[in-house]
Amino acid sequence: MSTNYSREITNCQRNSNDIVQEIHVQWAATKTVGIGTTISAEYLHKMPIAPAGENPIEFTSLNKSNLESWYDNEIKGKYKVVTGIGSTGVVDDSVTIEERIKEQLDNRISDEEYKIKAVSSETFVSDKFGLPY
Repeated sequence: MSTNYSREITNCQRNSNDIVQEIHVQWAATKTVGIGTTISAEYLHKMPIAPAGENPIEFTSLNKSNLESWYDNEIKGKYKVVTGIGSTGVVDDSVTIEERIKEQLDNRISDEEYKIKAVSSETFVSDKFGLPY
C-alpha cells in the first residue's frame, strides 16, 4: 500500500530587514495498512533559503506561490554531508532533501506499523522488571 504525502508552509523566519531566511513546512504522511486502519505521521521541516540577491522581494509583496516555488526548488537539492569522521571535506548527499524528508516520515509510519503488529500478535512478549532477590 502506498503512502500519501502532503505539505503546508506554516511560517517563515526573516531577518531585521524583512528578508526571508528560512521556511517552516509541516509535512504529513498517511498510509492505509488494513481495512479501516490508517497510520499517519508528521514532520516539521525548517528549510534555510539561499540569501536574497541585490533586489530581494519585499516581505509584504511575497505570496503563497513565491514561497512554494522557493521551497520546491530548495528541496530538489541535496544536503552536504561530511566525507568521514574528523574530515573537513563535504560531498552532496546521495538523495534529495525531499527524499530525506519522506524517509523520515516513512520511518515514523514503520514504527507505528510495528507497534500495531506487536500489540495484535499473540506471541508478543512484554518486558518484565524486578530483582531476583
